Amino acid sequence: MKPAAGSLILAAALIVSLVSLASLSPSRALADELPKDTNQIESLTLEQAKKLAAEFPGVRVDIDPSTTYMGRSLPLNGLNSLDADIAKALAEFKGILLTLNGLNSLDAATAKALAQFNGSGLSLSGLTTLDADTAKALAEFRQGSLYLNGLTTLDADAAKALAEFRQSLRLNGLTTLDADIAKTLAGSTKWDGQLPKLTTLDADAAKALAEFKGQ
Repeated sequence: MKPAAGSLILAAALIVSLVSLASLSPSRALADELPKDTNQIESLTLEQAKKLAAEFPGVRVDIDPSTTYMGRSLPLNGLNSLDADIAKALAEFKGILLTLNGLNSLDAATAKALAQFNGSGLSLSGLTTLDADTAKALAEFRQGSLYLNGLTTLDADAAKALAEFRQSLRLNGLTTLDADIAKTLAGSTKWDGQLPKLTTLDADAAKALAEFKGQ
């Protein structure tokens, strides 16, 4: 018995639909799922991160009153966690600035991946604490400014690691500073020397800061 004409039409329509779906690449579909405002992105798959790094057109971002980054900047301030694989994918972004100010913690492996970014700035001002291993990994970022304005304190080992940073270092959130940390930072010519949130300073720390040779 021959199939009814209606059944043939339905089957043909189904085949066309399946072919159309197959023609959409997974990465295209994933990209379409992301909000246009990248600061609204709260999580990323590895495939989405790769697609974003490759195709995001970039926006203008102001991360402090003295600096405006123009061009291909990628703000992802809605992310509150990040692993090393996704960080490595985001570091492939060909723009000038990555802002990840929603991160409140960062391990050394993820920091090392982010440090491979070839742009002019890496902003991680949501971090409130930083261990020495992570600080050492971040100090490998060689291309531009490192913004860690969420840190309110630094321990001696983390301070020593950051003092090895070879580009512009911003630590504008520090509220306390002892003499040893002050001496370490004062020995770095790449730290910008700004301490707008410092509320107290003893004589020994002040003396150490007076040796600062940076700008």
